[in-house]
Parts: sequence; C-alpha cells; structure tokens
Amino acid sequence: MTGGPRSTTWISARRQFAGADPALLRLGGRRVPLFRSIGIAGYYGALLVALLAGLRAGVHPVVVLGLSAAAAASFFGWALLRRAITGRESLVLLEHVWVAGLAVAGFCWAAGADVLRGLDVLCCGLTVFLAAGRIGCFSVGCCYGVPAAFGTTYPPGAGLPARLAGVRLLPVQLIEAAGILFIGVVALAVAGGRPGTATIWFLLSYAVVRFGTEGLRGDDRPMVAGLSGRRWMCVIQAIGAGVLAYVVLPGIDSRSLTASGFVLGATAVAGLVLTRMRRPSPLTRADALDETWSLIERLARTPGLSNQPVLDTTRDGVRVAVSLLVADGPPYDEPVDVHVSLSAPDRTQAELVAVGDALAGRAVQPGEWAVHLRLDGARLGLATIAEPARFGPDRRRMDQTPRPVTPYAEGYFGPG
Repeated sequence: MTGGPRSTTWISARRQFAGADPALLRLGGRRVPLFRSIGIAGYYGALLVALLAGLRAGVHPVVVLGLSAAAAASFFGWALLRRAITGRESLVLLEHVWVAGLAVAGFCWAAGADVLRGLDVLCCGLTVFLAAGRIGCFSVGCCYGVPAAFGTTYPPGAGLPARLAGVRLLPVQLIEAAGILFIGVVALAVAGGRPGTATIWFLLSYAVVRFGTEGLRGDDRPMVAGLSGRRWMCVIQAIGAGVLAYVVLPGIDSRSLTASGFVLGATAVAGLVLTRMRRPSPLTRADALDETWSLIERLARTPGLSNQPVLDTTRDGVRVAVSLLVADGPPYDEPVDVHVSLSAPDRTQAELVAVGDALAGRAVQPGEWAVHLRLDGARLGLATIAEPARFGPDRRRMDQTPRPVTPYAEGYFGPG
C-alpha cells in the first residue's frame, strides 16, 4: 500500500542522514557510499566473531586472520570475475558463501590446519557479514520486498521501478538479517563441539532462511522449473550440507537415511507440482507491471485530464482508464487522487486484482466488469491542481466509490 506518515518520516530522516543522495553517508566533510560503508563495518564485525569462534574451536588466531583474509580476497575476486563475465556489477550472497568456503578450505589445507574447524570459524563470521550486507541492501533499496501493509518506502532516486517509488514495501532485507544473526548465535554456541557441526548448521539453516525470504522479494526473479535460480541454489546447498552431515556426524544408519530421503524427495516433487499449478499470472510479471504503470503515468499527464476517463491498452490486452477524483469548486490546490480502472475480457478478475495490489493502489475495488483503484497523484507527478482549467468543463466531484461501468460502454472499456 502507499506510504503513510511513518514511512515519510523515515525517508526524511534518511535524507538528512545521508545528505542529498540517500546512497551516500556523510562523514564530516566527506560523503562515502552507504552500502560499502556498512559492508566494511560488517567485515570487521565478522572478523571479531571469527576470532572468538577460533578461540572456542581451538583454531590459532593467526590462522583465523589468514582464513579471514582468504575469504575477503575471494569476495573481491569473485565480484570482479562475475562483472567481467556478465558485463555488470551484482552481488549474489549465496555465490560468495560458496566461493569463500572453497577459498578457506584451500587455505586451511595449505596451512596444515583442520579444514572443518576452519570452516566452522568462517561460518560464524559469515553470519555477521551477511547480515550487514542485508542491512546495506535495506539502506539503499536493493533486494526489496513486496508491497505490504507495513514496511518502508524509497524515494524515486533509489533505483527501484517507478511504480514502487513511495510504495510501502516489506523490509525483507531486515527479516533475513535477523534470521542470519540467529543462525550465527547458534553456530558460535556449537563451534567448540565436533568439527564441522557449526558448518553443517550454517549451511542448512541459511538455505532454509534464504529459500523462504526469496518468496518475499519484490524484484524480478527469473524462474526455472517453478523455482527461482536462488532457490535452486538453496536446494543444492541443503543437499551438500546433508552429505557433509552424513560423512562427519555419527548416528545415522542406512534405514533412517532411506526413509528421510524418500520423504524429502516426495515433498520436493509435491512442492514443484504445486508451484507450477499456481504459476503467477503473466500480468504480474515485473515487465508487465512496469508497462502498466508507465501507461498510467502517461494517461495521468493528459492535458485537461478531468473526471472523464482517458484510455489505452497494454500489450497484454489490459484496458486502462484514468481519470481524476476532483472536488467541488475552489480551492483547487488540494492533493490529487487518481482513479484507475483495469479491465480485460480474456483475464479473470483475480488476475486484475493482483495487478491492482502490485501497483499498491488504495481501496482496490473489484467491480462486475473492472477493478478500480485509487492512486496518490503525487506518485504520478500530480501533487496538486492549481487552476480550474485543469479540471476541464465538468468539475463535479466523483464519488469516493468509483461509479459502476458497463462491460462495453462506448469510449470506456468497449471498442470506442
């Protein structure tokens, strides 16, 4: 839903905190990247936790410093290699966890240290670094959540799609950060036990947390066989952790392993089938929503826009009608609300309601032939209406409840 006073206050405070650009942190007379600053702080926090975990696990502090440096080098090395391959800079934390694990295992082997205990130390420190990364994402607006009744909003300059500027979004980054910190507390508690226990716990629990929060993300998630690529990585990580547990931890026989494997396999197949049966509508794809929003913006800027709707159609066949919700007579410098109606003869009403929810309209109202929603005009660049001419010849107030429409009214949802 659209942001309220609480979210507006948060944005104002963030702008004062960061300066003109919310992605920058003001330190005295300098401005430094906010995300990078939080990441650096997270690394040093992770180093402290790794040293503590090393003391618990019996890993020499010098070895801890060495494996921490190896993990840091792997982070930058993989980021540069990924940018060279894909042509753009992007961070996928799951990938960095895997690369860091391989780098630390190689370092411990070369240094003659216990590889499993070294990985235990790494996993304890990684939780702090990963949590800091998610807090950094929250601060700059990347990896954002779905529109929700509570959460935070981001200004237009945050890099989100235009349809999400000023929309209250679920703080999925903070939810994941809290889950990762909990994982870290448990990992630190078991780090002094059997070698590899903390690593197994981290890999399994982080895969579970990331698999769950992936479904709360609002950015575009390419799907493969019903699951996003990141969720498939979580499945692979969980399987790898299970194999490691079978090798490292005692107490499981072939009968228990077979029974567990059968149940897990059946559950995975059922989940994939259910996911494919509930495949989301193509109208709610990120590119389709962006097109619908762009169309609404263009129609809202029609010269002389009044309470008589102007219309156009998206490539997916969604008929979009836009009009103003106006007041009776002066004063005309009041905030503007925009009435948007969505209709498509070949789509279900549930699909149209899903589009309205995704666009975060207030009071989404399904009608007999259309779905109606109210949008804050400020989101469309219509903060106020200053002169009567902007209303057109008819200045009558449209009722708070959008008026009913017929399925093929001339010039509205019909072929007019």
